[in-house]
Amino acid sequence: MIGIFNHRYKSKNFNEDELMKKYLEYSKDKNIIKTLNSSLDGLDEHVARSKLKIDGKNEVIEEVNHTYLYFFFNGFKDQFVIILLVMAIINFVSGDRLGALLIVILVLISIIIRSKQEYETFKFNKSLKSKLVTNCNVIRNGKVEEINVSNIVVGDIVELNAGTIIPAAGTIIPADVLLIENKNLYLNMAVFTGESRPIRKSKSLKDTSNLINMNNICLMGSSVITGSGKGIVISTGFNTYLGHISKNLGKPQKTNFEKGMDKISNVIIRFMIVISLVVFCINYLLRGDLMEALLFAISIAVGITPSMLP
Repeated sequence: MIGIFNHRYKSKNFNEDELMKKYLEYSKDKNIIKTLNSSLDGLDEHVARSKLKIDGKNEVIEEVNHTYLYFFFNGFKDQFVIILLVMAIINFVSGDRLGALLIVILVLISIIIRSKQEYETFKFNKSLKSKLVTNCNVIRNGKVEEINVSNIVVGDIVELNAGTIIPAAGTIIPADVLLIENKNLYLNMAVFTGESRPIRKSKSLKDTSNLINMNNICLMGSSVITGSGKGIVISTGFNTYLGHISKNLGKPQKTNFEKGMDKISNVIIRFMIVISLVVFCINYLLRGDLMEALLFAISIAVGITPSMLP
């Protein structure tokens, strides 16, 4: 089994050695809490707000805002739409303006329906995301508070506990954290390693072979299985290990449904091209009128092309 963020998925732009060097310096710093302008009583609320404004939200997914026009113009990238528009241009140039107009109208109806559906889906997903809230326990002003993970900042003292149900407080490591207290803490790091075997964490640094194996660092995205501990946040958002990988990942892979649709589309397009050429040749040989044969072949192609498939 391979972890979701296994090394083979990383961009060449991601330099793990630099991040590890930074974390090694933090690990060797005996006054790390003061270095990060924090204390065992946690950050002051005003300081935390100031840091949040400077560093931004603790999120590893970029907030994307699209208007309806984005989905409308994106609809013109569909291969069926391109084929139909090319046919409309040929019709227009050859003098069949009514045929060209009908094809364009058909294309616009298809794009309007498709873009409306995609835009409604986009709005629904965004609304759903805003309602899904993950919290964690953080010490602020000497008191334990339950706050939204996205509001965590560097220097926050977080409590790590097992036994809660996702997404309740403390189960998921909310950021890259350096341990300052530990009691039989075991993490599930399958998201990085692909292995379900629990990995023990401790305050003392022992293994420096790579970033994932650093036993005093708890990486964002891993989860607590057993034990408890406290840690100071050393990186948030896209500055975390998970954030670096997320930021440098390539384009998302196509789903099986999209791959299936592409195969169907390619078969239909090849079929349409072959039939249209055959019809054009036969019509021209029988009637000897090039323009008539061309228009008839285009009509056949338009009929075969499923313009509403997108």
